[in-house]
Amino acid sequence: MNAYRIVSLVLLLALGAVTILALADVGYIGIFRLLIDSTAGWQVFVDLAAALILVLMFLWKDAQRRQIRFWPWLLATLLLGSFAPLLYVLVNGYGPLTDKVA
Repeated sequence: MNAYRIVSLVLLLALGAVTILALADVGYIGIFRLLIDSTAGWQVFVDLAAALILVLMFLWKDAQRRQIRFWPWLLATLLLGSFAPLLYVLVNGYGPLTDKVA
C-alpha cells in the first residue's frame, strides 16, 4: 500500500467519523442549511467546490490514462463530496501505472 492510499484511508476514516456525528446532530439537510445561513458557510462551500473541481481534473486525466470510466467518480463526487475522490485513490491508487524503480 503506497502513501497515497494510506493517507486516503486515514482521511476517509476521519471524514466518515465527522460526517456521522454531523448527520446525527443536524441531519443531511441540516448540513446544507448551516452552509446557506451565513457568508462564512458560502465561503466554505465555494472553497470545497473549487478544491473538488481541481481534484476531479486530476482524476479525469488519471482515469483516461488508466482507461477506466470517469463519469461514475464524477457523479459520486457530486453526491458524496470528498468521499468519492478518496475512494478513487483507495481503489485505483494514484501515480505511475508501473512500479518501476529508476
